[in-house]
Amino acid sequence: MKCSVLVKPETVLVNQISVSVFSGEVQSPALSIPSDGLRVIGVVIRIVKGLYFHETGNRLADTHRVIAYDELALLLALRNTTPGRAKDLSSIRDLIGNVQTTLRKTVGQVFAYHWASNPADAATSMWLLDFFEGIRFFCITQLTGNNLLA
Repeated sequence: MKCSVLVKPETVLVNQISVSVFSGEVQSPALSIPSDGLRVIGVVIRIVKGLYFHETGNRLADTHRVIAYDELALLLALRNTTPGRAKDLSSIRDLIGNVQTTLRKTVGQVFAYHWASNPADAATSMWLLDFFEGIRFFCITQLTGNNLLA
C-alpha cells in the first residue's frame, strides 16, 4: 500500500472492535483506526493556538501554554482514581459546563468549538473542541507552570 509522506503506514489500518459503554452493555462491532495519542494532542494544541489567534488577533504569548485533555480519558480517569484526585478531576466537568454555555462556532460539518477567556488575563482561556460531533477535547491556555490538575 502506498502512503503519502504525511501518513504513517500503520495509521491507515482499520480494525473491527466491540465497543462497551459505561453501563457495561456491549454495542455492535465498530471500525477503529489506530492512532498516536501524543501526536493527536500535539495537533489539538496547534489548533487551539490557531483558534486563539483567529479569535483575538494575537499570538498566544510564549509565557502561556496549552494543556489539552481528551474528554473521554478524563471521564475514565474519574472512574479509576483516588477520592482526592477525583475531586480535582471533577472540577474539569464544571469548567466544561461553563464553556458549553458560550457561543458554539461551527467550521463545516466536521468541527465545532466553544471558547471563553479570563477578563483579567485574556491569554488564559478555555476551549471545547468537538470533532465529528463526538470526539471532544477540553483545552486550557494558561501561564506556564500553572497546571490545573497538578
